[in-house]
Amino acid sequence: VASTNERVAEHYERMRRYAGLIDLNILTKENCDEKRIEWQEKQETEKEKLLDLQEELGVLESSYENKKDLVETAIREYESALAGGDESQIESKDDKVRDARNELDIVENKLDDKEDEIEEKEDYIDDIDTTLDLIKDECVRLSGK
Repeated sequence: VASTNERVAEHYERMRRYAGLIDLNILTKENCDEKRIEWQEKQETEKEKLLDLQEELGVLESSYENKKDLVETAIREYESALAGGDESQIESKDDKVRDARNELDIVENKLDDKEDEIEEKEDYIDDIDTTLDLIKDECVRLSGK
């Protein structure tokens, strides 16, 4: 019968072994370097993807600012048309405001989606970092056997 301390130790060992994105049971002394390199390459690839996403975010932020300026311009033109009292101008400028706001909403949604995508990528990279640390620890343990 296992003591409470042994059961707790086994529980924590199981948690450690399955904490990353890889089942540490597949590691052997022979394949450790290969698996470590595989995960380092995965880490680099994901970091490059993150940089691309951040670049895309910058483009969307610029687009958002431009669309915001267009909305403000359209509102000023609408207010000017209101002051002028020309019904056809008022209607035309009102349509322009609505269209500009719709375009702004579209870019804002894309911006929100891109920020979510970046957050998910950062979390995934953190998981890869944890996995790499676990692989390195396990390889050290296996090489000592």
